[in-house]
Amino acid sequence: MRGMRRATVINFVQLMRKRLFVSHISEERVAAERLKGALSRDFLGLLDVFVSSDTESIAAGEEWLSSIENALRDCSIFVTLCSPESIRRPWINFETGAAWMREIPVIPVCHSGLLPHDLPMPLSLKQGIALDDGDGLRRLYARVAKVLECDIPRQDFSSLANSMRFEHVPDSHQSEQAVRELDNDRATRNRLMEALSDPRHKWRSLERVAVEAALSEERAADLLRSDPEIRFGKGKSRNIIVGLRSRVDVKAPGMSRSPRQSTTNLLNGTIGTSRQWSSAWIDLDAPRDLKMGQRLILTLGGSPDPARRPAERVLVRLLRVGDNPSQKVGVITETGIDVPSNRRIEVEIPADYASVTQISVHGGRNAWDQFLGEANGPATLTRVELSS
Repeated sequence: MRGMRRATVINFVQLMRKRLFVSHISEERVAAERLKGALSRDFLGLLDVFVSSDTESIAAGEEWLSSIENALRDCSIFVTLCSPESIRRPWINFETGAAWMREIPVIPVCHSGLLPHDLPMPLSLKQGIALDDGDGLRRLYARVAKVLECDIPRQDFSSLANSMRFEHVPDSHQSEQAVRELDNDRATRNRLMEALSDPRHKWRSLERVAVEAALSEERAADLLRSDPEIRFGKGKSRNIIVGLRSRVDVKAPGMSRSPRQSTTNLLNGTIGTSRQWSSAWIDLDAPRDLKMGQRLILTLGGSPDPARRPAERVLVRLLRVGDNPSQKVGVITETGIDVPSNRRIEVEIPADYASVTQISVHGGRNAWDQFLGEANGPATLTRVELSS
């Protein structure tokens, strides 16, 4: 009887398990296996992680293609490992497309030098993360926990990110070409952002933006369509115009308010500024737990340098107890956010952040490897509020 009861419990747990599919190219098998090991361990058997190159994932005697089809049909969440080379492989795009059409949550996980803002269309429409970024892994765990309807496992995500570091070393002409193409895409996107960041124009014609970026209109349109921060429209002469979402939308997606009453509280702390790094921050009086879906309302000030205009685009980040401020951690606006004329920006917190001690804004030409604008000025901070 005791054995039967134990078997019944085991069968119930197996029925409750959800499947996570990891899509990857064969050269990056090590990264897929590391991710599988961490997820299987931390979610205590609630998650069945399928890795196509893993013999444990494919039943004995089962054809490889059939196993892929079955796993895609049964999975509840889909992770695709994205590198400069893998995003150009047709099989990865085929698997991702199959998951997309079934409306399975798709999470791009970037590594080997590829960053979330490098993702091509339509992957760029999904909230990608970096495999070696603790905050990104925290968001991945939060997504998985939501699907499993369980708590996020306790984990030192910074240490986990270090253990996940994987660098695919190109060993072929094809791989080296993929890296060169990624570098070219980044340089091209920077030129497009410079053209769109002109403070004199919210909307610009696609033709003019393409000319300033030294591209054909077709190539400029392809790259801009892959950026969810870009909006397209038609001008008075019926030509195509483009602009940054935060500058041209009256109410950007995700900014609408629900009917329920929200509460806004002032966050107390000590405000500091760094001219060297074009940044500002508030050191909170006490560590604060911030929840996914809450909104930060940050009021920015003028420029501390009379010779420079204040920041018109900034990155926002959260530092927790134990985080190293000299490392790229806690950035919650990967591609930056435009500062409106009233100098107040609102940012939705994308995941739970425990024991936050500092909230900072970063301006200047570049911040944490993200281009913000050729003439973008320094950021200052006067007030921080939290809306729940």
